[in-house]
Amino acid sequence: MSDERLNHKELTEKLRVRPCTVRFWTRLGMPYEPAGRLRFYNLADVKAWLRERDEARRAARRGQPAAA
Repeated sequence: MSDERLNHKELTEKLRVRPCTVRFWTRLGMPYEPAGRLRFYNLADVKAWLRERDEARRAARRGQPAAA
């Protein structure tokens, strides 16, 4: 897995999403490393968090509990 550490702008470019999407995901609990007023994101952790969130949403649509 990648241990790539990215700032907010780099993460938006890497994931091809808008900056407001990254801010929204951060409020939802996406992992990050605080560094003063800045935040750094580990790309592997972010991708894992997005996969888990996607799996939970799919399971909820099917009416099944999410896998732990």
